Amino acid sequence: PAPGPAGLAAWRLAMHVPPFDPRREPDAQHVDWLLLDDADLLHRLAVARADLVGVALAGSGRLVDGGVLTTAAAETLAMRAMLLRSFTSYWRIGRGRTVTVEDIDTSGAVSATMRGRILELLAETDGDPARFAAGLDPVHKRVQNLQRTIAAKLLDYLRDTGAIDEQEILNEAAVLQRVLADAGLRAARDGAAPPDAAMVRDCVARWWLAAEAAIAS
Repeated sequence: PAPGPAGLAAWRLAMHVPPFDPRREPDAQHVDWLLLDDADLLHRLAVARADLVGVALAGSGRLVDGGVLTTAAAETLAMRAMLLRSFTSYWRIGRGRTVTVEDIDTSGAVSATMRGRILELLAETDGDPARFAAGLDPVHKRVQNLQRTIAAKLLDYLRDTGAIDEQEILNEAAVLQRVLADAGLRAARDGAAPPDAAMVRDCVARWWLAAEAAIAS
């Protein structure tokens, strides 16, 4: 159904639009987070089953041909997706990203015997890098029979791959400054005009507020 008289916020609730979470990969975010409250376009994309950023970008040509997107709208989505990738990368500085089962399996640190116990900890912590790292500390005895050498090897792997990041966290102003700089460099490289700075600020402000809510929940 299209958004009705109750408004876009009520529609989001009814359609179970997932909240923004910067620990999730940008392509897995709901496309609503690129639209800045464009209810008509959001509805068209939802009907076309292109409600995730990655799906909408990958199918943009088909969506333009089918009248779901105009060429200008497709270009705007692509540009905002690049802004979202920049925002996510800078927001994660000092915070890391969600630890996944793939991280455990590719680390080379976890034996088949320990894998189940490690995955239990992963599930208990929802992949939160700080909580997961704390749970690996043998002092806490969260993982039975976990050796310090195994925990250290796994933690080193997670640091090397960016899941655990111990740098100083950037504030909103610092993230915005870097996102604007990235956008300017990209535009200069492509010989295009940079995106409107007010729009970039609006996007970053919306994502930052939603990110704070995500980590507080």
